[in-house]
Amino acid sequence: MNSALVFHVKTSLKNMVKRMLKRPLKAIGILVIALYFLAIPFTMKSFFIQFGFATPKGFVLLITAMTLYISMPSTMTYFKRRGVIFRKQDVNFMFASPLPPKQILLYALMKQAYMSVLMQIVGFIAAFYIFEIPFMNAIIYSVCNVIFSSILSYSLAIIMYGSERLSDTDKRNIKYGVYIAIVVVTVFLGYFIFKNGVSVESAQALVTHPVVLAIPIFGWELAWLNLIVLGPTVWNSVFGALFIISSISLGIIAYRMECTGQYYEDAIKFSEHLTHVESKKGNASFSEMVGNKQKIHTYNGKLKGTLAKTIFSRQFIERRRVRKYFISFGDLITLVLGIAVGIFSVYMETESSYYFLIACGVSLYITVFFTPANTWRDEFERYFLFIIP
Repeated sequence: MNSALVFHVKTSLKNMVKRMLKRPLKAIGILVIALYFLAIPFTMKSFFIQFGFATPKGFVLLITAMTLYISMPSTMTYFKRRGVIFRKQDVNFMFASPLPPKQILLYALMKQAYMSVLMQIVGFIAAFYIFEIPFMNAIIYSVCNVIFSSILSYSLAIIMYGSERLSDTDKRNIKYGVYIAIVVVTVFLGYFIFKNGVSVESAQALVTHPVVLAIPIFGWELAWLNLIVLGPTVWNSVFGALFIISSISLGIIAYRMECTGQYYEDAIKFSEHLTHVESKKGNASFSEMVGNKQKIHTYNGKLKGTLAKTIFSRQFIERRRVRKYFISFGDLITLVLGIAVGIFSVYMETESSYYFLIACGVSLYITVFFTPANTWRDEFERYFLFIIP
């Protein structure tokens, strides 16, 4: 790595430590958050034991769900050149310097690595404490996952961001291909559960199925997990080997790939977008957060009622302007999840349901009062509200 970049990293770390010493409350807050994440495995053990998931297959099931529905979609943001965060100081200092564009990209990726490292530590603790995976197997999986998964994700980011041979059409086709793979796997999961019934055994048998392990890159990563945690089979050995080979191959491709910095313009736009969202201080709409423009629909409504009914009438009109059919797809998803949680709570034991309901109450409070999409909070910025009798 360039010596100037090394000096910048060292200086940034020193300044960060100095700022922490000047503002100890912030440092304590960060420490408390880190300890909270590390304590999650210790607080969730009884929950997994109760439902029969405190086994190595339960660990594989958990990691499979996170990989398919969190890692895969988040990786797709690299195609839009929106997944890597460049702060304003990075744009002003890095992009104007003679540093190689790939090193600047790698620097930004490494700045985001702390969360993945923290999650790896949490996964390592959960592996042997909750899911009863042998200590050495947990170490082998965690170390290899840090090495090869990091190489894989960083290489994908560099290729998707910095590649000047892949056209926008090629990237769009790859992105849609991944989404189609997610849909196909989801349909297969639904069919498998419908055919074999909803049970711990069917869910655990599902994650070792060749259809799941055959998904390029992400499925191969799950095959490596199956190989280390559950032992070797023909399928997980083949696809696990493909995971190692693909990690090394993509690393070599990313290293040899030419990159002249054409991603700078998109990175600057994303940086400005982040600055705009942060300036909203939690009042940004969901569309603003994801970088889309809010669509406004024509609706000829009139204010009705008196007192608080006037505010309700105005909120109704605003809702019809931003939601063509009043109810959005996200509302339907929330409804389905709410019904599922309600049914789920019925079959829980008394002691566990008490903590479960507390968690639901806290989640509801956070959703109502801290979700950026809440438009009712905007009413307090309109002073005519306070002159209504």
